[in-house]
Amino acid sequence: NTLMNTAGDFEMDAARPDLEISTGRSVNFQWNIVQQAVNIYRGRVRLIYGVGIDYNNYRFTKDVDLVVDSDPLATTPAYVRYNKNKLVAQYLIVPALIDLNIGKKGDGLKLAFGPTFQYLIGSHQRQKWDDNGRSKVKVRDDFNLEKFRVGYEVQFGYGSLVLYGKYFPNSMFKENKGPDVRTVAAGIIIGRI
Repeated sequence: NTLMNTAGDFEMDAARPDLEISTGRSVNFQWNIVQQAVNIYRGRVRLIYGVGIDYNNYRFTKDVDLVVDSDPLATTPAYVRYNKNKLVAQYLIVPALIDLNIGKKGDGLKLAFGPTFQYLIGSHQRQKWDDNGRSKVKVRDDFNLEKFRVGYEVQFGYGSLVLYGKYFPNSMFKENKGPDVRTVAAGIIIGRI
């Protein structure tokens, strides 16, 4: 899970270096609560749709605190060194993918693509640090994240091994209320429909 700036680089908006994230430690996890497929043509072309929850974790490289209810989004330097410092955003999702299968009963080559519609249902900053024992805090706020977003997803695989990629072309933050960055995610799908 990472972010892309307006120049197309996998970096934070240059105006907000305080919010730089660690791509290797940021994670995307999607849980499909309900997922179904409608046959369009002989089981080789299907429409996949459903409802699920998409979890996005963005681990910060710097020790910063996000300021609640700030407009635009503001940060303050932290007074401790964090072991973990991340922004977590959870979205209710509704995918609508065209699924192409080449092979016997879906065991062959697979390609799926289409839009995914998402609505923000929760967000928080989670921090952990060592203060003569472990300490942690979770601060809830919307942090000026866009409530509704539309992205594109592509899946490619063979049999039960499927890779996915997602891209959201609009900024994850409201206009002029946070950095101008887009979400990009890639990973492996466990299970199939």
